[in-house]
Amino acid sequence: MAELAKPIQGKVFEGVAARVHGAGDPLPYPEGPEYRDLAELKRVVELLPGTPVTLLHPDAMLAEGGAAKIVGKVLAARMDGNEAVASFIITDAETEHALAGGIREISLGYYSALDGTRHQRRTKMDHFAVVPYARCGAACRVRTDAVEAPHTDCAGNDACQCGHRDQTLMVEMRTRLLDSEDLRDASSMPISAGDDLPKEHSVNLEQALAALAAANEKVGALTARADAADQALVEMRTRADNAERISAQHEAAAVQAKKDADDIRANAQAQVDAKVAEIKAANEAALAAAAVQAKKDADERAVEIAARVSLLTNANAILGATDAQGQTIDRSAVTDAEIKTQIVKHVDGLDVPEGKHPAYLDAMYVGAVGRAKVGSQSLAAAREAIGTQHRDGAAAIQPSVDPERAADQATRDAISNAWQKPAK
Repeated sequence: MAELAKPIQGKVFEGVAARVHGAGDPLPYPEGPEYRDLAELKRVVELLPGTPVTLLHPDAMLAEGGAAKIVGKVLAARMDGNEAVASFIITDAETEHALAGGIREISLGYYSALDGTRHQRRTKMDHFAVVPYARCGAACRVRTDAVEAPHTDCAGNDACQCGHRDQTLMVEMRTRLLDSEDLRDASSMPISAGDDLPKEHSVNLEQALAALAAANEKVGALTARADAADQALVEMRTRADNAERISAQHEAAAVQAKKDADDIRANAQAQVDAKVAEIKAANEAALAAAAVQAKKDADERAVEIAARVSLLTNANAILGATDAQGQTIDRSAVTDAEIKTQIVKHVDGLDVPEGKHPAYLDAMYVGAVGRAKVGSQSLAAAREAIGTQHRDGAAAIQPSVDPERAADQATRDAISNAWQKPAK
């Protein structure tokens, strides 16, 4: 009896597996955006044929031992503008149910290196996954406008180069029916009761019934797989609904976050404006205070300059403005204390004791200047003035205060009160 052929069934699909990702349209990854140019996409097209197809991504790369159910493989790939279009065969009923139920996007599993501009280079394919949502967007999906047609030229022949795998088709590759000469012979024989049935035909009928039971068992297994596929589809749709709900929640959270950020920005701006106003007021107050202090400093400096001019004038008048050779004496580098000490020494012949308070020197200086001015007056002129008053018949006028004595008294008063004055 001929051996029953095993039923092998598959369908070929076509879809966009990858595309170019340039500026403004990156591949989003947690580590940062990545880009793919046309040259790297052509490399992907070259690597796609033979890549295993999985339903959803495995828990790790297949090359690293990731657990996954292989449901088909990529037969061929081609460039279509800025897109890579792949033809792939699906030999798993569960995956066919998923595709029919709307799980249609395509996501590639691969390794790649990044150059300095985060463009992918040296891509190496690992798997080709059918998923609800692809990283490269809705453009990467199984095409739904395919025309179904039988494909018999290269059915079961992975090395076929007939070109049918590159057509935009969804075709049934092959269906082998349970068929054998013995089964056809047995089913065509009339069945009688008792021993009238020939022995050889009885044997064929038993074989046919056994084959029928095996077929029913396979049908039950396929039905169970179909039910499991339906359940998986329901779970996928539930996950998709949950993802959509989570996406809506994230969108609402993003709106709220933007509102919160706007409020924070407005509050921060108000605080900045208030701080700027505060700093401006402080600066204006500081400038006003600086102006007052500058005027005070200028007034004090003017007083100091006037005092210095008066001191130099007294020094020139008392000590002399020129030296023995008739050269002008430059006292610009001589301190006030030194000049005052020289005047006291010149007028009174006294040395100012060291360690005395500066006010003590000031008092001695004032007295010396007063005595120098009195001594410079002509005594004859003073007597002449007094005699003239007598000749005019006026009462003799005696000075109530002798000028020299007054200068001495001023010096003594200044010295006795010097301790009360602050040092300059």
